[in-house]
Amino acid sequence: MVKRKGILWGVLFFGFVGIAAGFGYSKSGSFGLALKSEFDGSRKPSQATSGAVGVPATTGAPVSAADGNWGGTNTGGGEGGSDYVIQWCNGSLGDLDQALIDARSSMRTSDFAGAKQKLRAAMEKAMQRAPAARVGRALTYRAIEEGQLLTNALTEISAGQPEPDVMVVEFLIGSRDEKTGEYRDGWFDFIKYVAKNVDLEYHIPGLYINPRPAALNLIEYERRFTAFGRELISFTMRRFTKRDSNGEIVGRFGSKPFLKASEMVTSFAAALLNDSLSRARYSCTIERLGTLNAKIAGFNAGNRADYSDPRIAVQLIYAALSDIDAEINSVCGH
Repeated sequence: MVKRKGILWGVLFFGFVGIAAGFGYSKSGSFGLALKSEFDGSRKPSQATSGAVGVPATTGAPVSAADGNWGGTNTGGGEGGSDYVIQWCNGSLGDLDQALIDARSSMRTSDFAGAKQKLRAAMEKAMQRAPAARVGRALTYRAIEEGQLLTNALTEISAGQPEPDVMVVEFLIGSRDEKTGEYRDGWFDFIKYVAKNVDLEYHIPGLYINPRPAALNLIEYERRFTAFGRELISFTMRRFTKRDSNGEIVGRFGSKPFLKASEMVTSFAAALLNDSLSRARYSCTIERLGTLNAKIAGFNAGNRADYSDPRIAVQLIYAALSDIDAEINSVCGH
């Protein structure tokens, strides 16, 4: 009887967390407005489902409440404990910052190939700093891993172009601000945002310390966790599209990079939402992401049943991503 009561209380607790998280998120409005982007001065993007079409599942998937292990098993600095993961996270951020400095130095001499090599090496170094079994549930690990997958795909797409490394470097480092001369809104900025605002403040304390700190705000944790998924979508729309002279959405680097990035990011975003504490409230969004992912993957493989040509595909997919971005913000419209 005591055991059955314990289970009942557990179900009621996480049910409350899910409802509260959804309420807190929608009441606050856009996450990007409530927590201003540290790297573009405005709002933010999203990630997808394990086993989605054409995209390997990431190994850094966090454990959710539904898995029964959300509180983690280690306290302090043991193997895979919170101190260990925090040290890995901070060390990785140091590697990325140094790579950005080195890459910008290469770019001053138009050595984009050298810049790309330094940025890729930094991500690889971060991944090798510790085994995935110890740090793989950290969202920073997940963001770096997904950055590697996107970099590899974009490198393959850009092969044979006149300046094959420029697009990949801009994806990783961002665009140059004409007024300040600084580069911003690249994937490295996204990784740093996830590390500082989600992992170090909420995700690592909630996941790796048992019992969880009493001060941990689960509602705020959930808001920031799901905003990671939303930022994936928004980032893809910002980085890979622009408006032409007629005001129409077109691919910033052509259609292929946006279409490939959208295929991968819809998979990443669905997987992230599926790991949410409130994933039941995102079930319709996860399904929409899976459907969109299948359509994009089909088009990229040569199927024209859903989109007649690349230009139309870019515009319709952009519109679908915009709708999903808003849907995540409103927690499936509830």
